[in-house]
Amino acid sequence: MRVTCAAVVAAVVGALLATPATAQPAGVAFADADFSGYATSTVAHLHLVEQGQLRLENTDAAFTGAAVDSTGLGAAQLNEVKRVVRPAAEGANAGKKTYARGSGLEVGLALNPPSAPGQLNLQGLAQAWAPPTSTQNQVIGPVNVNNLAYASTLRGNATARWTDDSTCVLGTDLSRGFAHVENLQLVGSGGNNEGLTNPLIGTFAPQNGRAISNSVSRTALVPQRNAAGQPIGPNFGLISQTRQTIAPVTLFAGTTNETRIEFLGEWVLTVVATGIDGGAYVHYGPGAVNPETLVANIVRAGQDVVRVRLQQITGNTGLVVPLPSGLGEIAIGEDPRAIGGNAASQPEIAADGTSAAAAVDVVRIRLTIPGVEVTDLRIGHMEVRAQVPAGGIACALPVTKVATPDSVSVGDNFTTTITINNPYDCDLVGIVVNDEITTTGGARFRVVSTTPTADQVPGGDNLSSGTVRWSLPDPLGPGEQTQVAVTLQAQGSSGRIDDIARATGALANCRGEDASVAGTAISAAGAGLVGSSDPVRVPVGAVAPQVLARTGPGAWLTMLSGLSLLGVSLAGLRASRRRLS
Repeated sequence: MRVTCAAVVAAVVGALLATPATAQPAGVAFADADFSGYATSTVAHLHLVEQGQLRLENTDAAFTGAAVDSTGLGAAQLNEVKRVVRPAAEGANAGKKTYARGSGLEVGLALNPPSAPGQLNLQGLAQAWAPPTSTQNQVIGPVNVNNLAYASTLRGNATARWTDDSTCVLGTDLSRGFAHVENLQLVGSGGNNEGLTNPLIGTFAPQNGRAISNSVSRTALVPQRNAAGQPIGPNFGLISQTRQTIAPVTLFAGTTNETRIEFLGEWVLTVVATGIDGGAYVHYGPGAVNPETLVANIVRAGQDVVRVRLQQITGNTGLVVPLPSGLGEIAIGEDPRAIGGNAASQPEIAADGTSAAAAVDVVRIRLTIPGVEVTDLRIGHMEVRAQVPAGGIACALPVTKVATPDSVSVGDNFTTTITINNPYDCDLVGIVVNDEITTTGGARFRVVSTTPTADQVPGGDNLSSGTVRWSLPDPLGPGEQTQVAVTLQAQGSSGRIDDIARATGALANCRGEDASVAGTAISAAGAGLVGSSDPVRVPVGAVAPQVLARTGPGAWLTMLSGLSLLGVSLAGLRASRRRLS
């Protein structure tokens, strides 16, 4: 089945449902997992004739990128139009794990090679690398490049996250790039702070006031769920996603051939790799729609030329519309395809769920002007890729435990304190803590007290095992921790009292991520977490010897006088022996 606009396709789902379930590989701990991905999005890309390694002109508007590689980012990452999504991780950035970028406008002339930075590459460019977590913002405008480009406002934002202690990043993006461009105009004559004269391309529509385009690229860890949002595993996968809000695009403004293309609000391209068989999938489309939704409208001379509904966008190449006066053609709504592939190619979706990749253009335009060919114009260009190990990525609930004192004699009390931390950008709810106590040798115990009062406490003396359970009613917010404690008395004889704390909880109210696509949850919210402390072992010594009652001064005097008498007797005995001899 083809992946069509607004459709959600899971690799080998039919085969998976038709065959008996098989055991899935265990997840790999975050600190040891080999996973990677990137996403990139450009509201408008335009480059002129390219010959060999020379590109005559290049423009990217609202250009974003986000990347992650748990083994370390390496060589530069280019997109399929040969622009840099992520520069090489070298120098101070060697060994970084995540990267994000967002720029409002990039313009270059005579680029050799085509990936070379443009002369205005820093106009609104924000970049961030991690670890440590970093964020950068840029806001500028107006920007005017005579005859080439104009924009009234440019914004770029980039955030990259990675934890120094190798704890999973949950409830927020690993990397996120954002770009904003307002009143974009490309390839015209002259130019001032009001804009270009008769621009070839512009993202503005004076009659409805829409002139702003936004682009977002992101990578994030998400629970193992299938394309319908149903749980398929206990661990986490990787999402790579782009989102775009595209202002109306006007071609040949101010001429008799003025043509305007209007789009439904937000377009989304998503891939998810879960590491579960059949669990990798692609979603592409303008959010939650039905077949009758109007997704694009082409207007010329104030009259509708083409009104495109979702049900019209079918097949490998989408809907192709010729431009007036033989100036070229417009392709709208192609299906997701392979990165670098043609419109008939298929997205890359691994049957074992470990990887997925796709690219798409909302609109691709070929233009010919007498004597000159505009070789490549993309509106809404998006690429995404994600890869995780088989079984996915295992994320735990951090639990620690300490005993005070750490060794006792029979009859002594000791207290174990259990700490639950929430390092994630979500609330932790429904927390249940179990302290599982066992003994070795002749050691036994009884529970003296719990703080707070536990829901379950084993009763009686000389217990060899038991579990203390707490259900904690209050949510634990991001960065917060909570503690419970149990005091035990050592009983029996020599041996050891061992216990291990296990905690479970679920994530809710995640702060820093996009929660859904087309009505399907793609969020850490609802994910269950399990954590265990290291075992705590408290040696119990032999039964303490009975201590005699203390004696007063009179007793000491009695003892001394007794010794004196004994000395006298011995002396008399020796004298007697001498007389007898």
